[in-house]
Amino acid sequence: AFYSMGDHTTGTGNMMVVNGGGQANTAWSQSVAVTAGTQYDLSAWAANVCCDATFNFNFPGSGLELIIMDGVTSTSIAAGSTGLAGVWNKLSGNWTATSTGNVTVAILNTVTALNGNDFALDDISMTAVSNTPVPASLLLLAVGLLGFGTVRRR
Repeated sequence: AFYSMGDHTTGTGNMMVVNGGGQANTAWSQSVAVTAGTQYDLSAWAANVCCDATFNFNFPGSGLELIIMDGVTSTSIAAGSTGLAGVWNKLSGNWTATSTGNVTVAILNTVTALNGNDFALDDISMTAVSNTPVPASLLLLAVGLLGFGTVRRR
């Protein structure tokens, strides 16, 4: 009785469909190398695929939870919305690595209902984002030095 739908990217590609069970479990996980001090953007697309049931994508603790596990702590980073059948919902959040090494990125299904606990996942990504803006004082210094060099050459 799954809802007939295409993947998030093209509508004709691959996606992962999960038939949820009666206990909370990991729907997907992968080990990823990270660098201390770097901010990462983690995102995925999820959709309810079951009947007319409404799957809860609100986080954390009730629905799908996007987390980072570094061997010491687990950090929930996602926020979402209620998912009607066949509607893709973006799950995303930012996280800053506190140490260099491997972490486990996971999507947890915390729903324990046997019926209506079925969803699709697509376009899971984790990308480093620049989190060190150039201070205005450095920009002014650079502009000033360029101006000084131009004047001096004349």
